[in-house]
Amino acid sequence: MLRVLLSGICVAGIESLCLDSSETDLLVLMERLRRHPVIPINGSEHHSLVPAIIIAAYRNSGGKVEPDLIAQAVRRGASVMAGSCSYVGVCGSASGVGIAFSLLLQADPKEAEGRNLVQQVMCQVLAEIVRHKAPRCCQRESWLSLKKQQSFLCTISRSLYEPMLFLVANRFS
Repeated sequence: MLRVLLSGICVAGIESLCLDSSETDLLVLMERLRRHPVIPINGSEHHSLVPAIIIAAYRNSGGKVEPDLIAQAVRRGASVMAGSCSYVGVCGSASGVGIAFSLLLQADPKEAEGRNLVQQVMCQVLAEIVRHKAPRCCQRESWLSLKKQQSFLCTISRSLYEPMLFLVANRFS
Protein backbone atom coordinates (compact mmCIF):
# COMPACT_ATOMS: atom_id res chain seq x y z
CA MET A 1 0.00 0.00 0.00
CA LEU A 2 2.82 2.38 0.88
CA ARG A 3 4.52 1.66 -2.49
CA VAL A 4 1.30 2.58 -4.35
CA LEU A 5 1.00 5.83 -2.38
CA LEU A 6 4.64 6.76 -3.02
CA SER A 7 4.29 5.88 -6.69
CA GLY A 8 1.24 8.15 -6.98
CA ILE A 9 3.13 11.01 -5.35
CA CYS A 10 6.06 10.44 -7.71
CA VAL A 11 3.87 10.36 -10.84
CA ALA A 12 2.14 13.58 -9.74
CA GLY A 13 5.58 15.07 -9.14
CA ILE A 14 6.74 14.11 -12.64
CA GLU A 15 3.72 15.81 -14.16
CA SER A 16 4.18 18.95 -12.06
CA LEU A 17 7.92 19.20 -12.71
CA CYS A 18 7.45 18.78 -16.46
CA LEU A 19 4.60 21.30 -16.57
CA ASP A 20 6.78 23.85 -14.76
CA SER A 21 9.90 23.20 -16.86
CA SER A 22 11.20 25.45 -19.61
CA GLU A 23 14.07 23.09 -20.57
CA THR A 24 14.31 22.15 -24.25
CA ASP A 25 17.07 19.52 -24.00
CA LEU A 26 15.70 16.07 -23.18
CA LEU A 27 18.83 14.87 -21.44
CA VAL A 28 19.22 17.99 -19.31
CA LEU A 29 15.56 17.72 -18.30
CA MET A 30 16.06 14.03 -17.46
CA GLU A 31 19.06 14.92 -15.29
CA ARG A 32 17.07 17.60 -13.45
CA LEU A 33 14.16 15.29 -12.78
CA ARG A 34 16.42 12.41 -11.75
CA ARG A 35 17.96 14.62 -9.07
CA HIS A 36 14.57 15.43 -7.55
CA PRO A 37 14.02 13.48 -4.31
CA VAL A 38 10.53 12.32 -5.34
CA ILE A 39 11.93 10.33 -8.31
CA PRO A 40 13.26 6.87 -7.35
CA ILE A 41 16.37 5.37 -8.96
CA ASN A 42 14.41 2.37 -10.24
CA GLY A 43 10.72 1.69 -10.57
CA SER A 44 7.72 1.87 -12.83
CA GLU A 45 7.59 5.65 -12.41
CA HIS A 46 10.14 5.77 -15.25
CA HIS A 47 7.36 4.57 -17.57
CA SER A 48 5.74 7.99 -17.00
CA LEU A 49 8.98 9.93 -16.77
CA VAL A 50 10.16 9.28 -20.33
CA PRO A 51 7.02 10.38 -22.24
CA ALA A 52 6.52 13.39 -19.96
CA ILE A 53 10.10 14.55 -20.63
CA ILE A 54 9.72 14.15 -24.40
CA ILE A 55 6.46 16.08 -24.53
CA ALA A 56 7.68 18.80 -22.14
CA ALA A 57 10.84 19.35 -24.23
CA TYR A 58 8.71 19.44 -27.39
CA ARG A 59 6.38 22.04 -25.87
CA ASN A 60 9.30 24.06 -24.52
CA SER A 61 10.85 24.11 -28.00
CA GLY A 62 7.77 25.70 -29.51
CA GLY A 63 5.82 22.58 -30.42
CA LYS A 64 2.06 22.91 -30.29
CA VAL A 65 0.84 20.82 -27.37
CA GLU A 66 -2.67 20.57 -25.96
CA PRO A 67 -2.73 21.73 -22.32
CA ASP A 68 -3.34 18.24 -20.93
CA LEU A 69 -0.90 16.30 -23.15
CA ILE A 70 1.76 15.92 -20.44
CA ALA A 71 -0.92 14.62 -18.07
CA GLN A 72 -2.08 12.15 -20.73
CA ALA A 73 1.51 10.97 -21.23
CA VAL A 74 1.96 10.48 -17.49
CA ARG A 75 -1.32 8.53 -17.22
CA ARG A 76 -0.49 6.29 -20.18
CA GLY A 77 2.99 5.66 -18.79
CA ALA A 78 1.56 4.84 -15.36
CA SER A 79 -0.63 2.17 -17.00
CA VAL A 80 2.47 0.19 -18.09
CA MET A 81 2.91 -2.49 -15.46
CA ALA A 82 5.98 -2.70 -13.26
CA GLY A 83 8.36 -5.35 -14.52
CA SER A 84 6.97 -5.22 -18.04
CA CYS A 85 10.53 -5.65 -19.31
CA SER A 86 10.57 -9.26 -18.19
CA TYR A 87 6.89 -10.07 -17.70
CA VAL A 88 5.73 -9.02 -21.18
CA GLY A 89 9.01 -8.38 -23.02
CA VAL A 90 8.62 -4.64 -23.53
CA CYS A 91 10.63 -2.17 -21.47
CA GLY A 92 8.43 0.47 -19.84
CA SER A 93 10.88 3.25 -20.73
CA ALA A 94 10.77 2.19 -24.38
CA SER A 95 6.99 2.16 -24.08
CA GLY A 96 7.32 5.72 -22.82
CA VAL A 97 8.96 6.73 -26.10
CA GLY A 98 6.10 5.04 -27.98
CA ILE A 99 3.57 6.82 -25.79
CA ALA A 100 5.12 10.23 -26.48
CA PHE A 101 5.34 9.63 -30.24
CA SER A 102 1.79 8.32 -30.29
CA LEU A 103 0.46 11.42 -28.54
CA LEU A 104 2.53 13.91 -30.53
CA LEU A 105 1.67 12.29 -33.86
CA GLN A 106 -1.93 11.62 -32.80
CA ALA A 107 -1.35 8.06 -33.97
CA ASP A 108 -4.42 5.92 -34.50
CA PRO A 109 -4.51 2.12 -34.76
CA LYS A 110 -6.67 2.50 -37.88
CA GLU A 111 -4.17 4.71 -39.70
CA ALA A 112 -0.95 3.19 -41.03
CA GLU A 113 1.53 6.08 -41.10
CA GLY A 114 1.49 7.23 -37.46
CA ARG A 115 1.10 3.69 -36.16
CA ASN A 116 4.06 2.56 -38.26
CA LEU A 117 6.30 5.40 -37.07
CA VAL A 118 5.49 4.70 -33.42
CA GLN A 119 6.36 1.03 -33.94
CA GLN A 120 9.59 1.90 -35.79
CA VAL A 121 10.88 4.05 -32.97
CA MET A 122 9.90 1.37 -30.44
CA CYS A 123 11.82 -1.27 -32.41
CA GLN A 124 14.94 0.88 -32.55
CA VAL A 125 14.77 1.78 -28.86
CA LEU A 126 14.24 -1.86 -27.86
CA ALA A 127 17.09 -2.98 -30.13
CA GLU A 128 19.41 -0.62 -28.23
CA ILE A 129 18.11 -1.74 -24.84
CA VAL A 130 18.62 -5.47 -25.47
CA ARG A 131 22.33 -4.87 -26.04
CA HIS A 132 22.68 -4.30 -22.28
CA LYS A 133 22.24 -7.43 -20.16
CA ALA A 134 21.65 -6.26 -16.61
CA PRO A 135 18.84 -6.25 -14.04
CA ARG A 136 17.32 -3.22 -12.29
CA CYS A 137 17.15 -1.40 -15.54
CA CYS A 138 14.75 1.52 -15.10
CA GLN A 139 17.16 4.45 -14.88
CA ARG A 140 19.60 3.06 -17.48
CA GLU A 141 16.84 2.24 -19.96
CA SER A 142 15.29 5.68 -19.54
CA TRP A 143 18.58 7.30 -20.59
CA LEU A 144 19.01 4.83 -23.47
CA SER A 145 15.42 5.38 -24.62
CA LEU A 146 15.77 9.16 -24.71
CA LYS A 147 19.11 9.00 -26.54
CA LYS A 148 17.94 6.42 -29.08
CA GLN A 149 14.73 8.26 -29.95
CA GLN A 150 16.85 11.34 -30.65
CA SER A 151 18.98 9.45 -33.17
CA PHE A 152 15.83 7.91 -34.68
CA LEU A 153 14.46 11.38 -35.39
CA CYS A 154 17.51 12.09 -37.53
CA THR A 155 16.40 9.38 -39.95
CA ILE A 156 12.76 10.31 -40.53
CA SER A 157 11.40 12.55 -43.27
CA ARG A 158 11.77 16.23 -42.46
CA SER A 159 8.78 17.13 -44.62
CA LEU A 160 6.43 14.85 -42.72
CA TYR A 161 7.69 15.23 -39.17
CA GLU A 162 9.62 18.49 -39.05
CA PRO A 163 7.79 19.72 -35.93
CA MET A 164 9.29 16.83 -33.95
CA LEU A 165 12.86 17.27 -35.16
CA PHE A 166 13.63 19.74 -32.36
CA LEU A 167 14.11 16.67 -30.15
CA VAL A 168 17.29 15.85 -32.02
CA ALA A 169 19.04 18.71 -30.23
CA ASN A 170 22.31 20.16 -31.43
CA ARG A 171 24.38 17.07 -30.61
CA PHE A 172 22.85 15.13 -33.52
CA SER A 173 22.29 17.83 -36.15
